[in-house]
Amino acid sequence: MQTEQDSNLSASESQAPSVKQSEAPAQETKVKENPGQRLKSLRDAPEATNGTDESTHKVEVKITFPDACVRIRRLLKNPSDYDVLEAYALFKQATEGDNETPIPNELDFVGLAKWDAWKNKRGLSSEEAQACYIDLVRRLESNN
Repeated sequence: MQTEQDSNLSASESQAPSVKQSEAPAQETKVKENPGQRLKSLRDAPEATNGTDESTHKVEVKITFPDACVRIRRLLKNPSDYDVLEAYALFKQATEGDNETPIPNELDFVGLAKWDAWKNKRGLSSEEAQACYIDLVRRLESNN
């Protein structure tokens, strides 16, 4: 006695295309490499160094002066007063050159400190001041 499910099953089997043994895809006999083994072999392989030890060199992203000006405002921690004065002096030296402004009033302690910090950068070229400013920003970012 054949049930309705059996008749449906036999009908669907008759509609399905028959696959011949010769049409079946050949099974690969190639052994797949374990990714962990590959990583281990890469670590153990000697590296070509071209005469330099590249493992000690860090990849540094080139920062431009305008980028550094933006990045210093995004620091997570506030820099010390000394670092703020140093950044101010380097920025002024890089953008305006030597300090030729008159000395501020003796009672303007902040203005006097800023004037003095900038005056101490006298003779530093704009390019050197920009490079020092960028180095300062990198140092402050690494301390954050």
